[in-house]
Amino acid sequence: MTPAAKQRLEVALVVPAGTAPGGEIGVRTLEGGLYATAQVRVQLQDYAAQWDALVADWLPGSGYQPDHRPAMEFYLNNPETDPEGRYHIEICLPVRPL
Repeated sequence: MTPAAKQRLEVALVVPAGTAPGGEIGVRTLEGGLYATAQVRVQLQDYAAQWDALVADWLPGSGYQPDHRPAMEFYLNNPETDPEGRYHIEICLPVRPL
C-alpha cells in the first residue's frame, strides 16, 4: 500500500491540438493500447473493491498482465444527482498479453 504522502493524482481533459501549457498545467499525449475495463455504479466506500476485483480476481486468469501505461478512470455522472448517490465510473487498467 502506498503511503498517502506518496500518492499522486493526475486530472486530464481533451484539449484542441496546439493548446499551450502554462504554470503547473502540461500537455501530454497518452499512448494507445489495450485496457481491461469495468463500468461500475458504487457508493464511495465500495470504490476500492472494484479495483481489487479487476486486479486480483479478473487479471490472474485473463492471459494478460499489467502494462506500464497509466490506469484511468472516467467519471460518467455526478453522484450528487444520482438517486442513490452512486458514482458511475469506468475503470481502465492498461494490459498486455502474457
